[in-house]
Amino acid sequence: MKSSNKKTPRLEDLIPDAERREEILGRMYKGDKLLGEKGIFTDLLQAMVNAALEGEMDHHLKEETRSNK
Repeated sequence: MKSSNKKTPRLEDLIPDAERREEILGRMYKGDKLLGEKGIFTDLLQAMVNAALEGEMDHHLKEETRSNK
């Protein structure tokens, strides 16, 4: 079998914000739900969607600024 050279992502790579990472780890060790309205994954998904939307808006505004020059 061929070995993979893929690097396993570290938690720091997946959740760069140290405060957020500690909150998530604390909730996991506490036994909070992963899914559902107040679930850990739900919070992470919301944060990811918000970050993606912010990035999309930043890109759009930069492109608009360039095209108006």
